[in-house]
Amino acid sequence: MTQDTKRTDTGLDSPASPATGAASAAGAVSPPAGSGSPAAARAGHAPTCEAVLKSIISLAQATMREALAREPGAREPAARKQKSAAATDAKPGSDATPATEVGGAATAQQRLARALRDLAPEMALKLRTLMVAGRDGLGIHSVKINMTLGDGDAAFDVAASDSSENGPLLAEYLRRGHAMACAAGLDLERPIASWAAAEHNLDERAWLSFGRQLAQSQPDDWQCLTFAAAGTQEVNKLYLKLGEHAWWSFQALLDRPSVAAVNKQKRALTRGRSKAVSTPSLKAIAPRLLVAEGRALRRAARAIWARVGEPAESK
Repeated sequence: MTQDTKRTDTGLDSPASPATGAASAAGAVSPPAGSGSPAAARAGHAPTCEAVLKSIISLAQATMREALAREPGAREPAARKQKSAAATDAKPGSDATPATEVGGAATAQQRLARALRDLAPEMALKLRTLMVAGRDGLGIHSVKINMTLGDGDAAFDVAASDSSENGPLLAEYLRRGHAMACAAGLDLERPIASWAAAEHNLDERAWLSFGRQLAQSQPDDWQCLTFAAAGTQEVNKLYLKLGEHAWWSFQALLDRPSVAAVNKQKRALTRGRSKAVSTPSLKAIAPRLLVAEGRALRRAARAIWARVGEPAESK
């Protein structure tokens, strides 16, 4: 993201102090994208933070397709690609629907900037907090945002202009921040004033560590092992490992199993004694986690979906 040294704390992509992960309420599946629009909040029909977050991510991703369409040697005219991307991203009744500008249909970058400018102050602060958390890999409760609800719309216009200059990075940062949020178990719908409160017990510190690993890595960097209950598709145990780090396990509780314990599970897998799937990508296991048994396992599933995108079946 671009940085303006004169406006360090007004742009969505400007540097900020430490950040932490915030999350959806434990046990709840994320609402589908597009269930609300930023403008609806100002009209009295406030969408959820989850819905707005996913709408902004979708708009930010569209800027990448638009940029690719402008590259020399593109297979089809940029105008046609832009029109196709606009039709894909548009949702009836939402701010994602392309607006008509002086020169024709709005570009993806213009739609993103407009959507960000239309955010209510509380929602704008929430999304900026998630963005900073995802960018810096720090805890939500540690994020320092030098902008308050009383700063007015002008400050958010600056934030929108800055952030929309690089939509693809904004999408990535928001996904990372959302993953940290889900791992931390924070309800995004709570007032942002309460986001600073954080549990500091051993279990929550472990979740924060997992969330940071998830946010600061790529989905294909993980070793994954899922176990399903006999005769069903319901996953009842998940093992994850990032590079040379220790293993994580998720069932009713989060745990750090020894290498010997995981190898024992793997041997059972090779002998066909367990119904399990081993894969080197979080994207591959995401659909399998739609049906999961265990509080910690469901919490991990939400964090994984936030990082890689929800499986089609859950949208």
